[in-house]
Amino acid sequence: MALSLPVLDTTRARTELGWQPQYGAAQAMREMIEGMSGGAGMDTPPLAPGHLKEEFTTGVGARP
Repeated sequence: MALSLPVLDTTRARTELGWQPQYGAAQAMREMIEGMSGGAGMDTPPLAPGHLKEEFTTGVGARP
C-alpha cells in the first residue's frame, strides 16, 4: 500500500507559508496501521470501519 502512495513536495508550502508538518511520516504510518487494526473509522464510505483494511488487503483502489 505504501508503495502506491504519491510523493508530495512540500517545499512551496514551507517557503511561502512557513508551514511545518506536525507529524513525521513514521508517526503517521504507525497511527494509520493502529487505526486500521483497531477498526477505526468515520461515518463516510471511504472512512467506514473496515474499509481501509479492505483497501489494504485487496490493493488500493481495487474492487473486492
